Amino acid sequence: PTGAPAPGAGPAVGPAGGPAADPAAEGYARWCKARGDEAFRGHDPGGAVAWYTRAFEADPALAVALANRAAAHLRLGRLTAAAADSAAAAERLPRYGRNLARAAVCHTRLGAYAAARAFCLQALDCSPGDRVLSAMLEDIRAHEERAGEVTRMG
Repeated sequence: PTGAPAPGAGPAVGPAGGPAADPAAEGYARWCKARGDEAFRGHDPGGAVAWYTRAFEADPALAVALANRAAAHLRLGRLTAAAADSAAAAERLPRYGRNLARAAVCHTRLGAYAAARAFCLQALDCSPGDRVLSAMLEDIRAHEERAGEVTRMG
């Protein structure tokens, strides 16, 4: 990503000509995540993926970078990557409802209805009574029923 210091590199110039974050510094991962957030808001999901990747590689405990990278992958139409990242983030952030809902969407679009249902139920556990999630769950169950009918007829 443009402007990002390479791990192990010497001093670099950051945004607005100021000093770039030192890769060894504690805040480097958060700095990269913030660049990813800017790219995502700026409608550059490809750039966001790169920044979130760098953030997560710098600090694997920063699971929100994985969840955000899933959103960027989803915006790019990369369902498999989005599903993988959102599922991995869900393991680390089991109460992050927005990521759980995203995981349900990705898995539904991939036809993995059992996983989609599980993520949706987990999201509903975080936000009981949420109408959007309840509707999503009904939709997933309808997909499961149709898939079962196709399997039985095939």
